[in-house]
Amino acid sequence: MTSPLSGNDLEIFSVVVLTAAMPVHPFDHPEPLAATLGIMFFPGLNIEDRRKARAFTSQFLAEPLRRYHAAGYQLRYRQLGRIAEDAGVPLDDLRKRQWEGEAVGQMFKALVALYNTDQKLVS
Repeated sequence: MTSPLSGNDLEIFSVVVLTAAMPVHPFDHPEPLAATLGIMFFPGLNIEDRRKARAFTSQFLAEPLRRYHAAGYQLRYRQLGRIAEDAGVPLDDLRKRQWEGEAVGQMFKALVALYNTDQKLVS
């Protein structure tokens, strides 16, 4: 009997686990936490989502960088250039993505509260 699964799918103990490509986290970014947040808001693997993730990171860092420089510190040009080059992409759907993320967080908090109250309700 042949499996109906494609090459990217995996069958383990009669449970089908669909595997998908995941975006690579940019830990080499000058500010990896902000870059990871950008990927969380724009997790797609297409070119547009990757550009938006980088633009989010740059726009997210704009005010902290202004304060950093106002305090007399200097960021190396190479690092600053990498951040600035990505800033120009408009983030038209950012508010929607933030709202969806907050909704998932609220559901998670409700599940934790139910688990702490009565574990049978969560199973």
